[in-house]
Amino acid sequence: MLIVELSVNPLNKGENLNHDVAKTVEIIAQSGLNFEIGPMGTCVEGEFMEVMQVVERCLTELGRDSDELLFTIRGDYKHGREQRLEKRVQEVVGEVFRDTEDPLEIDTVDLDDSDSPARQLQ
Repeated sequence: MLIVELSVNPLNKGENLNHDVAKTVEIIAQSGLNFEIGPMGTCVEGEFMEVMQVVERCLTELGRDSDELLFTIRGDYKHGREQRLEKRVQEVVGEVFRDTEDPLEIDTVDLDDSDSPARQLQ
């Protein structure tokens, strides 16, 4: 299984790229592949060729409205392993918040609380 983080930035669109990000996420979502939106890119998980075809579709579609695209693709391939995207995040969060009552509920962590493990990491 392949996990890639994809970030696509049309260079002639100004500062607000929300429409282009939404278009990218829509293409990824329509693929049926497992994905997770992040602040600097979107991670996509699947078989190698399926993921690369989605990446190609994103670049092709965004390229229709832009003279130039700046993009990054960062990947991790492991043969035969599935559901790694979700498991990897859960394992790291579980390790960081192992001393809290509910380690997988990061949304409940108060970042303004000086005793919070998340605050101590900042």
